[in-house]
Amino acid sequence: MKRSHLLDFEALVSSLDRKELSTFFLACTIELLHKKNELSSSLDSDFSNDISKCAKLYNFSKEMCSEILSLTKLPNSLMNSYKEIKKNCEWDNCEQIEETVNRLVDLLSGKASFSHFSEYRFSKTLSEWVCDGKSNLKAYFPYNNLVEAVRYTGKNAKVNDVLRYNPINTTIDNLLMALFDISINTKIEGFDKLSDAKVDFYDVGFSVPPFGLKLENREIFENTIIENMTTSIKGRFACIVPSGFAFNSLVKQKNYREKLVKSKRLAAIVELPIGYIAGTGLSTIALLFDYKEANNNDILMIDLSDSKYKDEQLSFRSNFVLNESAIKVFSDAIKGTLSSKCEKVSIDKIAANDYLLLPSRYALSDEMKESLKKINEYKSSKTLSSIAFMYRAQATANDGDGKEYYEVGASDINEYGFVSAPTKTLLLTPQSSSLKNKLQKNDIIFSIKGTVGKVAFIDKVVDNWIVNQSFVIIRVTDEAYTPEYVFKQLTSKVTKDYIALHAAGNVIKSFPIDKLKDFRVQDPTKESLCAAKEKTQRQIKILKAIEDLKKELSEI
Repeated sequence: MKRSHLLDFEALVSSLDRKELSTFFLACTIELLHKKNELSSSLDSDFSNDISKCAKLYNFSKEMCSEILSLTKLPNSLMNSYKEIKKNCEWDNCEQIEETVNRLVDLLSGKASFSHFSEYRFSKTLSEWVCDGKSNLKAYFPYNNLVEAVRYTGKNAKVNDVLRYNPINTTIDNLLMALFDISINTKIEGFDKLSDAKVDFYDVGFSVPPFGLKLENREIFENTIIENMTTSIKGRFACIVPSGFAFNSLVKQKNYREKLVKSKRLAAIVELPIGYIAGTGLSTIALLFDYKEANNNDILMIDLSDSKYKDEQLSFRSNFVLNESAIKVFSDAIKGTLSSKCEKVSIDKIAANDYLLLPSRYALSDEMKESLKKINEYKSSKTLSSIAFMYRAQATANDGDGKEYYEVGASDINEYGFVSAPTKTLLLTPQSSSLKNKLQKNDIIFSIKGTVGKVAFIDKVVDNWIVNQSFVIIRVTDEAYTPEYVFKQLTSKVTKDYIALHAAGNVIKSFPIDKLKDFRVQDPTKESLCAAKEKTQRQIKILKAIEDLKKELSEI
C-alpha cells in the first residue's frame, strides 16, 4: 500500500480517538463491501446489516460490535465523517481496502495493544533532546511501543532498526512499516540478538520494552534492554520502564541502579503518571542517557506524576496525556531552568539513599519541604515504636464456625478517622490465629498497604472487631502520651507529607513498616494533650448526633 493511501489513517491513529478509528473502520468496511457488491442495505440509512456481515467476515468480538454499532445511532455525524474520509482517501482495489480493514480490526479488537500510542507532546520533546539538533542519525528502537517516539526521532534518522517482542505478528507492525519505513523484527528469538549488540553502532535510541518480563537466564528484561542500548548507542537515548525499577529493594536491582549511576551517563529521570503508557495501571519513569563520554556528577530529577499535569480534554480512561504545563516543566528543566518539581541531585546523595531513583523523593514541592522541615525542627520527640506497642495484622481466614466477628477495612473508615459499623463478617473459633488482629478501645489503626496512610481511632469498646492485613495496630503504652494525641499527630498534614514521601508501589501502594516505627512523635505538653482529647471527643459527639439524626430521618 502506498503511503498516500494511509495519510488519513495515520492522523486517526495519532488522535487516539476510538470513535474516529471506529468510524474510519466502518468507512473502509462499507467501501470494501461496495466494491465486492455485497452491500446489503442503503448507505444513507441503516448500517446494522452491514455491521453484522462484517462481524461474521472478520470475526469481531461482541464488545467490538457494540462499540461500532453505538456509532450508528448518530447517522449524520457518521455519514459526514465517512464522506470526509472517502474524499481524502484513494483506494484502487479490494486488496488495499482489505489490508486497511485488517489493520483496524487488530487496533480495535485489542490484538495490537494501545500501548502503541502516540503521546506526541512528551515524546516529541524527549526525541528532540535525544537527537540534540543533529540529523542523518542512525536510530535504534529495540522493542519500542511508543509510535510518536519512533516518528519524531525517525525524522532525523537514516536507519530505523526495531526489535519488538510480540509472539503474535500483529498488523500494527505493517502500519509502522508503511508509515515510517521502519524495518521490524517481531520474532521471539530477537531476545538472543540483544547479546550480540554492535558496540557504538547507533547514534540515538528510544525504547519502551515489555514490562515485567524475565529472560530464560532470569535476567530482568528492562535491565537487558538498557545494557544493550548502553553498549550499542554512542549518543543519547531514552528508555521508559516501570517506576518499580527506581526503588525495587532486591539486591540485584539495587546493584544495577548503582552501576548506572556510577557510569555517569545517566543524565535525567522523569517520573510519569499512572496511565502514561496506555493499557497498563503501572506508573512509569523515563531514563535519559547522555553521550557515551558524558561525566554527569548530578542527575536531574523531574516529577511529572501530579494530577495537575494531566490534560483532561485529551486523556481517556485507558491513557493519561500530559498537558502543555508538564512539557514546559520538562523542556525548561533539560535546558537548565528548574521549577519546584525538579531537582539536580548529586550521585553522592543518591548513594546515601541506597540508589533510590524516584524523582518524587528528591524533587519535593515547597509544601513538602516545609512539612519535613517542621519534623526536623521538633525540639524533642520519640519514635512511634518507643511509645506504643505495634502489631502488623496478618491475613484473616474464616473458620466457618465459632463466634461472629466484624472485619474493619479501609472502606469502613470515614473521612474523620472513625469507624461506625464494619459490614464484613466471618466466624472464628477461640483457637484462630486471626484473633491476634482483634481490636480494643483506644487502638489506632494505620494502613500501610493499598490506601496507604489511612488512620482510624477506635473510640468504643469492641468485643468482636478485628482488622484486616492492610493495617498496623498501634496501642499507646507510654503514659506521657495519650491515644488521642498520637491519633492527631498521625492525621496531621506533616504526617501525610511524610507518608507521601516514603510510600511506594506501581499499582498497589505500600508504606514500609520500619518508616512507621521510626516516625517521630513530638513530645506533648499538658495543653496539647488536653486539646487533642477535647477535639477527638467533640468529633465523636458530632458524628453520633449525625447518626442519630439520620436514623430519625429514615423513620419519618
